[in-house]
Amino acid sequence: MSELTLPFTRDRLGTREMCELILHSGQVALRDINAGELPFEYSANKATLVPGPHGPILEGTPRFGPGYILIKALVSQEHTFFSLINQLALRVVDARVRLDGICGNVSGGMIPGFVLKLYLSHLYGGPVYYFYAREMRKEHGSREMLVGVDNTPFIKEGMNFGDVEELVNNAQTTCNAALTLRASGFRCTHAITILDYANSAAKIQREAINLTQISLVTLPELLAYARDVGKWPGPVIDDYLSYLESPDDWAARNQEAIIRTLQQKEEEHHG
Repeated sequence: MSELTLPFTRDRLGTREMCELILHSGQVALRDINAGELPFEYSANKATLVPGPHGPILEGTPRFGPGYILIKALVSQEHTFFSLINQLALRVVDARVRLDGICGNVSGGMIPGFVLKLYLSHLYGGPVYYFYAREMRKEHGSREMLVGVDNTPFIKEGMNFGDVEELVNNAQTTCNAALTLRASGFRCTHAITILDYANSAAKIQREAINLTQISLVTLPELLAYARDVGKWPGPVIDDYLSYLESPDDWAARNQEAIIRTLQQKEEEHHG
């Protein structure tokens, strides 16, 4: 399958151009916590407020931070989304990787993965197959977690499938998917993503299972570009970088702001 009706170019964009596309999308937000703005509450938050001798205190594991990045939301912005996936396909080809197929990682990697396989099919001049992996958050699973594999005669064991996510932070789901693919009889030599947080712990995890990451932009590159163009004040970017370095230390320094966030949430819940 070499026909392609999607927007396509063989011209490579520079890192700054791709950073501009991502920032212009509006799906990257930073808050000035030191100026009184409230932090974002992440889905993994397990903290609650309990009464204390001098007011409410935090109990549990707070998961709050000064930044929020929603790369998966780019699917609604066709120009940006197709441009980035087009560039990601070129990046795969430039890495001299020949994949038999793509495995989209639920949920953020499903649509990028499917569109990536269309671009790669055009660039390779031949078929690139697709299926998706579900429930990869906790641990790697079995073949039943791979949807679209069974009763599909053209997908064969031994084929090399790249694992796709829209962004990679700690690489847990990335590595789980790679191990699931391998345990199911496939090869998985590469993980592919739009935005890589360039987390050192993630790098160690990937190296431990001999998995190579292909990424379009790293978070340090994105934040450096944001600083250069004055998207946010330097101290706001520095605060987010300090969060990325140690979320627990950041939470300890910003307990007052986290408590105010939970209090506001309770007030909204009770009307």
